[in-house]
Amino acid sequence: MRVELIIFAVTLILSLLILVLIILKILPLGFFFVVFLPLVSISSSPKKSYKSEANLYSGRTLFCPNCGFVLRGYENFCPRCGYRLK
Repeated sequence: MRVELIIFAVTLILSLLILVLIILKILPLGFFFVVFLPLVSISSSPKKSYKSEANLYSGRTLFCPNCGFVLRGYENFCPRCGYRLK
């Protein structure tokens, strides 16, 4: 909780600093959209697990037998190569 609050505060301060620099025409407006927003959205996105709920209980990771792609466990076809799984 404390780390998230610190990250939020740092992000808010950087946003305000970038806004002031854009208003003073030190930074171009595109900097905010091209550089800053993608960094914030990447750092705040939740981490995804590639294991299905069934795999979490069994502790096994499933792979496509054709191409080796990590599967979640409910697919009928491999998302990468289209190999029929079931």
